[in-house]
Amino acid sequence: MTSRLPDCDELRALGQRSLDTWDEPLLDWSVVYNQRMRTRAGVAWFRSLRIELNPRLLARHPEKLENTLVHELAHLVIYQREGKGAAPHGESWCRLMDLANCSTEPTHQMDVGGLRQRRRSYYYLHLCADCSTWWVARKLRRDLVCERCGPGSVRVYRANRSRSGLRGLKGMAKQHEQAAANAEA
Repeated sequence: MTSRLPDCDELRALGQRSLDTWDEPLLDWSVVYNQRMRTRAGVAWFRSLRIELNPRLLARHPEKLENTLVHELAHLVIYQREGKGAAPHGESWCRLMDLANCSTEPTHQMDVGGLRQRRRSYYYLHLCADCSTWWVARKLRRDLVCERCGPGSVRVYRANRSRSGLRGLKGMAKQHEQAAANAEA
């Protein structure tokens, strides 16, 4: 079951109550929902004084929204007070959380079922257009340099990491070699 989440202005007002409790004048902080978040409930960005919250997870667990917001806001306050050397969930942070009557647990225990992104695995076929060299790798080579002839026009093709995917890429490489051989003849 999901519920309506407060908008960003309502979240700021909610966070301001904690700042008032802590007697902390944290200026220019912002809070937004980040649709790309998967399993973390929230994150605090120190340099921009920005908090991002996971709308899908918090809509499932609206009772955890305030604790998550205060958790991240406490990180910003500790960073402002003590700098980047402060312990993320240290004594100072725990004191702020206690003052706000929130949990000092550093991680959440919310159900994240269905929110994890399925990792897809691929094989990458790298084909050199200059010398017909080819290689298959499990990772995309960012440099795209042929080991035989150096920088040049290397094309990359991708297939699912499976036997049939690998067979298909190798077949494509063989066709490329044959076409290059026919062009030379």
